[in-house]
Amino acid sequence: MTDSLFDPDPLIPRERPRFAEAYPRLDFIKAQRAIEEGRTICVFERPGRGRIGQFEFGSYESDEPYQIGLMHGLVRIGPDYHLSGTFVEVAFRIRPAPIGVNHHRNYVLCPSCENRKTVLVYETVWKCKDCHGLLMRSQLIDPHARLQEKIIDLEDKLAKGRPKGMHNATYQDKLEVLSQLKAREAPMPFDYSKVVSRDHDRIVTSRWVSMAEDGAFQRMFLS
Repeated sequence: MTDSLFDPDPLIPRERPRFAEAYPRLDFIKAQRAIEEGRTICVFERPGRGRIGQFEFGSYESDEPYQIGLMHGLVRIGPDYHLSGTFVEVAFRIRPAPIGVNHHRNYVLCPSCENRKTVLVYETVWKCKDCHGLLMRSQLIDPHARLQEKIIDLEDKLAKGRPKGMHNATYQDKLEVLSQLKAREAPMPFDYSKVVSRDHDRIVTSRWVSMAEDGAFQRMFLS
């Protein structure tokens, strides 16, 4: 019996990924905007493998006058590579961080270092990437490889012409961006020691949806 039978994702090395994008993440600036728009579920997905978990917003609880205190929610992370399955309630500490263009902007306190952060990362617990000792993926792969990924991603999105629902002005902007990226691609030096490998292939994405939009909500949380 081979070891691969015990590995939920044998195509990816067993070593713990060193970059934040390999794990579920909550961006609290995006969360604030999404919740205000009625999208209260953040779905964590891996391209090609589907949903690996989600965060469901419950309520805010103020612990000081005129201040946001705790963001209550429910998290479920399924058994996935480097992630054990959990189904727990969480309470993130939220504090105001107003800026000139957004007087209602908030940040979150990292449960470990207690510094104010925009994003927390889940790897058995929620902490900022610095407390987890994680880099950003862009620090580990060659700039030429990152550029190629952007080009491929845009080409895939625009391969069949203007996507349904996209404004023509947005479509033209994306075509212009694609043209600029291709113009930059040729003269860039390429460091083959930092190409995109299986060590850097694992990506977890996040998207906010409403209960009405999320057909898997009942199965994930109420089954």
